[in-house]
Amino acid sequence: MSEKVFHDPFEKGRKSSRPIAHTNLSQNEILQERSINLFYVVYNGFYNDAERIMLVESKKNSDNLKKNLNKRVEEGGETLLHVACDRGYLNIVQLLVKQEADIDKKEFVSHRTALEYSVAQEHWDIALFLYEKGASIHNIDPSLKYKFMDLD
Repeated sequence: MSEKVFHDPFEKGRKSSRPIAHTNLSQNEILQERSINLFYVVYNGFYNDAERIMLVESKKNSDNLKKNLNKRVEEGGETLLHVACDRGYLNIVQLLVKQEADIDKKEFVSHRTALEYSVAQEHWDIALFLYEKGASIHNIDPSLKYKFMDLD
C-alpha cells in the first residue's frame, strides 16, 4: 500500500506549513490518534495541531472536550494549561482558555495554579493574560505574588 499524504481539512483558505501526516491511516484514524495525543501537542507547543484537535473534539462533544482540558495529565496533577504556562506557549494558553480550561485549578505537589507556573518561569505575557481573564492572585505563593505585583 502506498503512503498517503493528508492535508488538514480545517485549513481552508490558510496556508499550511506541512501536511497533517504521512501515513497509511485514514483521515478519521489520524484525527482520533491526534485526540489521544493532545498532551503531546501541547507539551511540544504545536499550536496548529492543538487547534485542530480541539476543533474536532468540540464538534463531537464540547462537554467532553472541557472535561479533557481540565483532566490531570502529569504525575503532579498538572493540567494542559499548567503545561502550556510552564513552557511559555502563550498562543496555546489562549486557545485553552478560550475552550474554557479552568484557570484556577491547582496541581497536587506544590498546589500552584497556571498563573503561578507562568510567574515562576517569568512568562509575563502569559501571567498578564491569565490575570486579565480572571485568574485569582489572592491565594498564590507570596514570593510569586510579589514578583507578579512588581510588574508595574
